[in-house]
Amino acid sequence: SGEHTSVVCPWAFVPTVDHWAQQFRSGASDRWAYHLYRERSALADLPVEAMQAEIRRQIKRAEEPTPRLLPPASIAEAFESFRSRFDTAGAALASFLTLCHTASFLARGRDR
Repeated sequence: SGEHTSVVCPWAFVPTVDHWAQQFRSGASDRWAYHLYRERSALADLPVEAMQAEIRRQIKRAEEPTPRLLPPASIAEAFESFRSRFDTAGAALASFLTLCHTASFLARGRDR
């Protein structure tokens, strides 16, 4: 159930998504990504640095072991490397968060 989404992921980014899925399987929460996704339209016009700061803030606020398994700085850096293929940082953020959701989905579905 839920919203239908799609995203294009460059092959070079697949190991990052796989790593996230491993961390979600290890107990990291994906709530921070849902909070960011819900606020994506408000974040879309902000400078990239502000988006990265909000990514770090949301992950730091997440329950343990999330900040330990998905270090806030590494996720913000991953966004920086991912966003270069997009015309706007807002579009990059929406796709980046969809990849985060996808990694979480893959982690939950693997055991079923």
